[in-house]
Amino acid sequence: MRQETFFYYLFGVQETDFYGCINLDTEEAVLFAPEQSPLYKIFMLVLSKEEFEKKYETKTLYTKEMEEYVAKLKPVLKERYGFSKESISTTGLIRIPESTR
Repeated sequence: MRQETFFYYLFGVQETDFYGCINLDTEEAVLFAPEQSPLYKIFMLVLSKEEFEKKYETKTLYTKEMEEYVAKLKPVLKERYGFSKESISTTGLIRIPESTR
């Protein structure tokens, strides 16, 4: 399975099941990596958060930390829904800067 094209363009992430957040006020990007089960780690190479941070040169958290991170921002969010050839559906959250509200 391939990463969705729009997400790949913004973050350069090749692995699947990632989420991303871009804070337009601070220009900070954050990736949310899936935390894999110990059984999955037996058969596949699984990188840690720190290894993903080094690979993609951006802050990385696990997906279970996403709700807490977004709640701290108290942002106005817009969701991007769409369809592409690579995936059945895609979702992305886009923060609207204070200056454009």
